[in-house]
Amino acid sequence: LYEGQFLERFNLDDSDLFEEWAALQREKFNRMAIEALALLADYYEQRGENLLARQAAMRLVALAPWEETAQAQIMRLFAADKQWSAAQNQYALLRRYLRQQVGVEPTCDTVALFEQIRLAAAQNAALPPRFPPAAHNLPAPPTSFVGREAELDFLGEKLADPECRLLTLLGPGGIGKTRLALEAAREMIGLFPDGVYFISLAAASIPDHLLLGIADALGFAFAERGDPQGQLLAFLRSRRMLLVLDTF
Repeated sequence: LYEGQFLERFNLDDSDLFEEWAALQREKFNRMAIEALALLADYYEQRGENLLARQAAMRLVALAPWEETAQAQIMRLFAADKQWSAAQNQYALLRRYLRQQVGVEPTCDTVALFEQIRLAAAQNAALPPRFPPAAHNLPAPPTSFVGREAELDFLGEKLADPECRLLTLLGPGGIGKTRLALEAAREMIGLFPDGVYFISLAAASIPDHLLLGIADALGFAFAERGDPQGQLLAFLRSRRMLLVLDTF
């Protein structure tokens, strides 16, 4: 929604109070856009969507070319896709800007990243991703998901709330609860460090099947001795994970 500086081409003659207010609003909205784009770039990078991550980071840099963290992120994303010239050119642009506008050199971390990219380019070996591959077992969608934007926004907001530990979708059979749940879960891939997992309970008929279904989806093996429920809870307790229990 951010399309430029707030009231960039509007001014009132002989009104210092208005100009001061407008300047403060411009700075506030500019900073909000920068913070949002930084979050968005990290979100896409965690999901392995390098192109979208790079687009968000480049929009950020257009607003704030002094943001060295975003500049380094663009370098790393180019290198992850073996776009060596683009990665090194991004470093040259950053270095020139810092020298001319701020009078400083890039930080040691950025210089080290540049040297790492040069070495990777010489070996034509893609730079390792910053985040490990996002763990999930969600089935591929049979068709594109269309509509239900309001429901997806609502579910995304709830799932992002640490206080929301359990979310239940209720409704008559056949209205698309599973498809909606899967699409909401797909948007969470990369945001839960220990993964997003789909567990079908269609064949479950007794409570023990719930434990077995979750364990199978997570690749968890029960010990011969001990309470199965206690073992599974102990395994899950230290993890941040999204479980989609279908037909619960």
